[in-house]
Amino acid sequence: PIQVTAWGFALGTGCPEIDYFFADPVVVPENERQFYAEKIYDLPCVMTMYFPPDLPLLRPSSPPCERNPFFTFGCFARHEKISEAYLRACREILLRVPASAMMFKDRSFENAYARARVTYLLDGVDSKRLLFMGQSGRLEHMAMYQAADLILDVFPHSGGATAIEEVASSVPLLTLRGNNIAGRLSASLLTAIGYPELIADTIEQYVDFAVTLSDNREFLKHKRARLQNELMESPVIKGYCGAVERAYREFWRTYCAT
Repeated sequence: PIQVTAWGFALGTGCPEIDYFFADPVVVPENERQFYAEKIYDLPCVMTMYFPPDLPLLRPSSPPCERNPFFTFGCFARHEKISEAYLRACREILLRVPASAMMFKDRSFENAYARARVTYLLDGVDSKRLLFMGQSGRLEHMAMYQAADLILDVFPHSGGATAIEEVASSVPLLTLRGNNIAGRLSASLLTAIGYPELIADTIEQYVDFAVTLSDNREFLKHKRARLQNELMESPVIKGYCGAVERAYREFWRTYCAT
């Protein structure tokens, strides 16, 4: 008699038969809730992730820029999420930080077309500063996150599970707060673990933040040492399932009472 929707379908359903929508104040701000058919119920974060004990997380590493003569930006999103607007922002960042490189990792980059598209839209950036990697096993994939000094989250569709993995690898993540649920996932995550300073509200601000952070090595080093532990101790991981179970009980009691 009670139906609930949650992250997976990245919007409200528009169906009055669906009673509740699990969200949070970041992905569905208060002033937008009137437009949903469902009643919005806030969780600590719109997403969570389970990390199997037989696949232990790598310990936080020192920033690569401490041993490299350049600063490394990273993008681990699926190729279809890498928009032209995002690449134009990356182009400006790379041009403003000349001693930098950018790493892209997705199985699509095993295809020449995907590599050519990114290189074309990053015109003016020496192709030697661009590193493309394809598919790999999970442990190697998790290790590759740590090869980046700062991860530049994609937009308009931000990272989801990938964003959680990046933070779990203790690598700082910069995101742009979007204008819909799919564009606010990483902002939800960073808010839940207490890092609103890594959320930009405009593309111009996003570019400026990336440039500034590339020069603030102490800030990044400090965050890199703490991010993994703060995520694992946060309500995103520890409190999520309990919050869902309490919500189910609350929904049932409300139903029985009415």
